[in-house]
Amino acid sequence: MKYRFFYIFYIISLLFSNYNNQTYLILNELDIPDLDINQKFIDNFDYLDLQFDDLIFNSFQKVDSLQNFISSNMAQVKELGLFYNVNYILYNKIIQNEGRFNLKSQLYGTRSGGLIKERDVDLIDYFNGNINEIYLWIGELTGGIKNEWKENRNSILFPNIDEIVYKKTPIKSALRSMILPGWGHFYSNKKLYALIWFTSELSLGIISYLSFRNYQNSRNSYLLNLELYHNSNNEKEVANYRGLAEQDWENHKMYSELAIFCVKIIGVGWITNTLHAWIVGPRPSFKIYKKW
Repeated sequence: MKYRFFYIFYIISLLFSNYNNQTYLILNELDIPDLDINQKFIDNFDYLDLQFDDLIFNSFQKVDSLQNFISSNMAQVKELGLFYNVNYILYNKIIQNEGRFNLKSQLYGTRSGGLIKERDVDLIDYFNGNINEIYLWIGELTGGIKNEWKENRNSILFPNIDEIVYKKTPIKSALRSMILPGWGHFYSNKKLYALIWFTSELSLGIISYLSFRNYQNSRNSYLLNLELYHNSNNEKEVANYRGLAEQDWENHKMYSELAIFCVKIIGVGWITNTLHAWIVGPRPSFKIYKKW
């Protein structure tokens, strides 16, 4: 039993040591104006055999999705492995988004051409954060993470969660929508929802106002025709005023019911709009970081 344990431990150690000594071809799609970027990788990972090809993307089949980028080119991955005599291809792509950046990385084995491991991180754009995150990724793969890379990452993290102050919250969003429909959604940067809620409540409000005004006009017209009906002795006039009064009565009932219905819908919509503003209100969708 003891020998079996040491044998298993030896095999695992051998596998990990072989994995760390494997050769890598690094493909970078980075929007970073640094001519020495490849040399920085070599300097920081001198224990690895790294090769680079920044022009290879011109020969790859173009696809929209990162997940399908190299999986649609498995044959090319195998060919690259043979051409560069490497065991792995590491693909890194940086997508800048205002004050944040998204790092998408994938590790492929050239023997099968398949995906082995992938990483997708979304971070605030801190100083040299793009390169630092790739350093951490490669270090994680090969077991060579340096403390300075961790310190660079930790410098933007909140050490204490109690220090985090959320400037925008779902409650603030709901309170705004309670005051004015759509305001909370606009506050949460949900502009389409804001437009829908504001225009729907405004439209119902206009319909309610017009219905109430028509109700008043029909009511006044009914009272006038009723008075003329009672004061007239002419048979034709009596019949005419009676017909007008009956029509005004039906109109006043219709507009009254329509106004009441619209007011009810506005009330329900107002409450629903407030709840919806809370549901879609601003919440931290990523880990919270300090500004650099």
